[in-house]
Amino acid sequence: MPEEKDDENRGVSCCVLKVASSMTKIRVEGNLIGIMEAQRIMDEVRDMGPMDDEETRAHLIKRTKECNYVPPKAEEAYADALLEEFRKTHVD
Repeated sequence: MPEEKDDENRGVSCCVLKVASSMTKIRVEGNLIGIMEAQRIMDEVRDMGPMDDEETRAHLIKRTKECNYVPPKAEEAYADALLEEFRKTHVD
């Protein structure tokens, strides 16, 4: 029998690893929330060119909702948190 390697990822689905690596955690109303594809979303919005905060915020939440569940009652809070994170990482 082949010897098993003691691999830190053994038994973990490659899909789970991919999901974990594409998740960014942001604070929404004090809660730490995982957002799938946040970096890709923010990069795409940045690449759209200069726009005001409201337009940036609208694009961020729209794209985020395409691959993440955003509770309707918390949409404004998510949009605020996404804009704040965008400013930290994508504004010179």
